Amino acid sequence: MSIRKFTVVESEWLRGEVNPQGERTSSCLKSTDGYRCCMGFLAQTCGIPDEVLQGRGYFSGRGFEPYDHLLPEALRPRHEETVEYEQRFLDERGHGKLARRIYMINDSTVVTDEVRKEKLTRLFAEAGIEVEFVP
Repeated sequence: MSIRKFTVVESEWLRGEVNPQGERTSSCLKSTDGYRCCMGFLAQTCGIPDEVLQGRGYFSGRGFEPYDHLLPEALRPRHEETVEYEQRFLDERGHGKLARRIYMINDSTVVTDEVRKEKLTRLFAEAGIEVEFVP
């Protein structure tokens, strides 16, 4: 199964957030307030349970492996694309280049939401997916 469209609810969208230590933070589903990143909205639409998404920052974690088939092919973790700097994700499964770009734009602290939405729309389109942003 592969979805062709999903919706990001802006009032529940986690993006460009910095923690008290000054580090960028993101989560597919933030356990403290229920906010999720754009990939969290995509995963929810694909049918990945919230229990799997909660508190996880990236699709590359082992907890996602049984659900890889639900994700669009272009955004699935890849073993063969792991590079040295990705060790910070604490897993040998790497992000494909397109997924990495999506994570970086979603989590950027230096772009406006309008620019973020434009770039994410283009990146998801590269994966054959339409993203809609609603208030």
